[in-house]
Amino acid sequence: MSDTYTVSCACCRTQIAARTGPIDDYGSPCSVCGSADRVVQITCEEVLTLRVRESVRTTLKEHGVRRPVLDEKSGDDWSHSRVKWVQLERRIDRANDRYIERVTDPDTGEVIHSRDEPLSLHLGHGDARRRTTESPGGEA
Repeated sequence: MSDTYTVSCACCRTQIAARTGPIDDYGSPCSVCGSADRVVQITCEEVLTLRVRESVRTTLKEHGVRRPVLDEKSGDDWSHSRVKWVQLERRIDRANDRYIERVTDPDTGEVIHSRDEPLSLHLGHGDARRRTTESPGGEA
């Protein structure tokens, strides 16, 4: 972290000092107006490294159709099993009965998971998971 400060005369705003480090005693009168009043402005600066994570999701819907005909997601995604960020590319194409997904480790380039199959065969995942149904008596 870096601190800089400027000291100015409170009356005429003449700059007396601009430095980093400790503030010295500026009790002597201003060379322009003779005032001993000062304004001290301190600026603290810290340099941070910031990594931006992003992903884009696109859906294509047709009028009268409940679910999107095309659903795509691409970008950074959190992997709970690996406890790290990974790259995800997923395409759910209902019009052409296709499910394509590729998960890659951005640090090593390793393909963690890759799947390209008919969507009708992509069972037991996401929306295709088997749900508990109620029995005729209303119990699950």
